[in-house]
Amino acid sequence: MAFGRKRLNHDLGIERVCIGTALILTSAERVFGIDWFVKMSLSRWLLGTSPPAAKKAKTSEEKKDIQRQYEAKRERKYNKSWEREFPWLYFSESEQKMFCRVCKKFSPHDDLSSFVRGSSNFRIDPIRKHWTSEQHKRNRLKENARVSVPGTTTAAKTLTMLNKAAVNKLCVLFRNAHFVAKMRRPFTDFVQLCQLDVAKGTDIGKTYLTDKYCQKFLTSIADSERDNQKSRVEEVPFISIISDGSTDCSSKETEIVYLRSSLKCEVKTFFVGVKHIGKADGAGITRAISSLLDGRFGDIWHQKIVAMGTDGASVMLGNKSGVVKRMAELTNRPFLKGIHCSAHRLELAYKDAVKGISIHQKCELLLTNLYLFYKYSPLNRSNLNIAAESLKKSVKVPSRPGGTRWLPHTQRAIKTVLDGADVIILHLEQIQQEPRKEASAKARNFLKVLKDKSSRFWLHLMLDVVKALSHVSVTIQNNTCTLADIYSELESVKQILQKYKTSDGPFLRTLTESTEDEFSSLGSTRIRLLDSIIDKLTVRFGGDSALFRASSILCVDKWPKDFSTDIEYGDEHVCAAVNISGPALRESCPNMDVEAIETEWTRLKTTLTTRKHTVTDLTSLEGTFGESFPNLFLLLNFLLTQPGSSVEAERGFSCMKMVKSDWRSRLGEQNLSDLMMVTLELPEVGKFDPLPCVELWYGSGQRARRPFYKDELKKCYLPRETDTSDHESMVEVSAEIRGEAVIPDDGMMMDDSIEDDNVVPDEDLDALVEGETENYDASDDDDEDEEAELSRKDLIAMQQRAYRMFLDMIC
Repeated sequence: MAFGRKRLNHDLGIERVCIGTALILTSAERVFGIDWFVKMSLSRWLLGTSPPAAKKAKTSEEKKDIQRQYEAKRERKYNKSWEREFPWLYFSESEQKMFCRVCKKFSPHDDLSSFVRGSSNFRIDPIRKHWTSEQHKRNRLKENARVSVPGTTTAAKTLTMLNKAAVNKLCVLFRNAHFVAKMRRPFTDFVQLCQLDVAKGTDIGKTYLTDKYCQKFLTSIADSERDNQKSRVEEVPFISIISDGSTDCSSKETEIVYLRSSLKCEVKTFFVGVKHIGKADGAGITRAISSLLDGRFGDIWHQKIVAMGTDGASVMLGNKSGVVKRMAELTNRPFLKGIHCSAHRLELAYKDAVKGISIHQKCELLLTNLYLFYKYSPLNRSNLNIAAESLKKSVKVPSRPGGTRWLPHTQRAIKTVLDGADVIILHLEQIQQEPRKEASAKARNFLKVLKDKSSRFWLHLMLDVVKALSHVSVTIQNNTCTLADIYSELESVKQILQKYKTSDGPFLRTLTESTEDEFSSLGSTRIRLLDSIIDKLTVRFGGDSALFRASSILCVDKWPKDFSTDIEYGDEHVCAAVNISGPALRESCPNMDVEAIETEWTRLKTTLTTRKHTVTDLTSLEGTFGESFPNLFLLLNFLLTQPGSSVEAERGFSCMKMVKSDWRSRLGEQNLSDLMMVTLELPEVGKFDPLPCVELWYGSGQRARRPFYKDELKKCYLPRETDTSDHESMVEVSAEIRGEAVIPDDGMMMDDSIEDDNVVPDEDLDALVEGETENYDASDDDDEDEEAELSRKDLIAMQQRAYRMFLDMIC
């Protein structure tokens, strides 16, 4: 008990001491304003306790070691909650990396930044750093411009603030530039057209009237079409490349590239560009094609290419190092198929069949020599026309039978000689009597063959055969031609040639009916020729026969009107098409159910029979049943994408030879591509709409555009008190020009609305402004010599005042 009281008294004593100490410290804090550390020291002194030993401070190296040890043990993971703060961030489970969706889509193909190629540094600091980077901000602007409603982008709003006169002026200039390209005229003709507009009273000002700006306008026109092409490539499921090579007038090896695609069963083939190459081998051509496509479409074409159309050269279709093989390795698509141009194969089959037939060689040499006889002799052509007038007949000068890939040229040469045979024979008989020994000798030899019965029989037979083959060639040359169309025409021409073995064609029948001559001696040669052509066609098209036959399902005009009469129609073709295209379909469309295609084909036939739906074309059919049978129509679009020929590339080279002639042999690669893009892809002069091109050009410059810059310079020469009240005020572009009502932002103001005091004088006046001469860059004049920078209004006003002082001094 006593011990307990002592313990209690001891505790109460300590408590009283602590309470007293607290009161003393509180009073000291109020009186002297001591801080917490001083209070703690006083409390230890009053209570008689000693302070704890101070801890030894760690050095910076020790702290780094501790942090490194901590980071080594810590396993960082991707935090899904980051996506709420940064919506552009996403995580790839397969690569275990995080990416920026915006930068990965809009950054250049060769960009190696961490959030484009993938970052495994799962910390918030790098994400925030990327969020504030300039590259990310630029890509965000690109994304906003891509998804924004038309007319709401900065460029569109800026254009709507142009006054009506400015829009009309730019439209006239763009139409002139478009006309120059369409007519394949030099850029200097643009200046002449502008002078003609001025002479007719059209107000186009004095700005942008040089050939240099004609080239810039054409670039914007071509870029506008390129944007449309890129949008289509992003939308279609499959694409195929059509490529060919040639030498231009400057002796440069040039590769031309087209793309073929099918969207909603609507086929479109468009020009991509041309590329000069140093050496036309497999590696050089592959680099040229891939670099051209990368620059235009990024890497999206890698995931959509399924075929390549070529001219059949070994450098293109070689099994080991051909371009198609290299492109398959480059895109990691081993199923990539190279298709030899059908028009070339048709012509090669014809040439292979007529080899070794002597009568054909004799007739072919006759056609060639008659062409040369009249082509290089104006006297012979004149005498031929005189002979035609004496017989009261019209005659055409014999044309060249070969030299091209197209059989219709051979048909035209044969028909020209047969139709004008009487006139030609009369003229040659007249030449025999002339003293010119060489001409008379040629005439005798030509007459000998022309009057020969066997030659006349063979020419009429060949006209029947070549006309049948030419119909196939014309079908192939159609830019929307499909493999099904080619297969159907080939089967038809084989049946026609089989028929000609036992019966005469229309042209040969006219000969046999008009004469009583017997031509039985050529019967065996005739059968041998026809059999040889059929065999050569089968051999030339044998490599792709399965694909051509499977594509016949695309011929809707051959579908039965009532599938109930033939419920198994097309099953074999659909099954073959699935087997051929299966790898490409699975790789290009991962969500596609390839195994469901055959079932959907049967369901489609049943639906068409039940609803009694009349099928007119595949485009309308997909518009009606595309959502019900998506896998089947993906297969049809795949078959439509296959290039049947490289005819478009041949047309492109014809255009290139007209654009880049001997007079314009110094045209560069980019200018040549721009001119060909306008010539091949843009509408004709009367149907061209320049407004989208004007909008693109106006919003793409590094400096502000000044359509009336040189016109405004006139104001600089006026005295200050000159009345300018008649100057046209700014108005919005009317609905009749833009086609829509636009309400501009209040804060937006166009360059032409700047007051007269802010008008920028000529660039040469920059030297008058003290302190600004070092900022003058002469290289800017090469690119934007007629535009002014409007970002520094104080500089503009200073330049204006300096120029007025200069005027006052010289007056």
